Amino acid sequence: MLVYSSSPSQKIIAKNPDTAYLAFAQFTALYDVISGSANDEFASFTEPTNYPAQLLLIHFMLIEYAIGVVALGDAGERFGFRRRACIAWLDHLVASLPDEYESYLDWPKEYCTIIATQYVRSGRSHPASHPALLT
Repeated sequence: MLVYSSSPSQKIIAKNPDTAYLAFAQFTALYDVISGSANDEFASFTEPTNYPAQLLLIHFMLIEYAIGVVALGDAGERFGFRRRACIAWLDHLVASLPDEYESYLDWPKEYCTIIATQYVRSGRSHPASHPALLT
């Protein structure tokens, strides 16, 4: 399975399910880094006006989602909240991010458009319900 964007450097290719599963397991271990921080560090990192951190988080979420799509296969459909959470986070970020950070959202917006379009094609959603994808 190939999860793609227009830039070759942004392609994620899984050659077999074992590789995808291991990548997913290793990548999700990064949650330990975030959850292992002190309360004040975590609060500062997740502060909505900490725009660099918000950009890191949306990229983290989307990479984790992309790896998970391959690793979870058809079972991933039971976790539809993953797709919705990524798109909702992006919608909020697009609405609140100052203009000087806008260029850092090119890939997240492109990738969320892809995953939302796949969801729409499945008959479960309408693109107009995702404001960030209409900009």
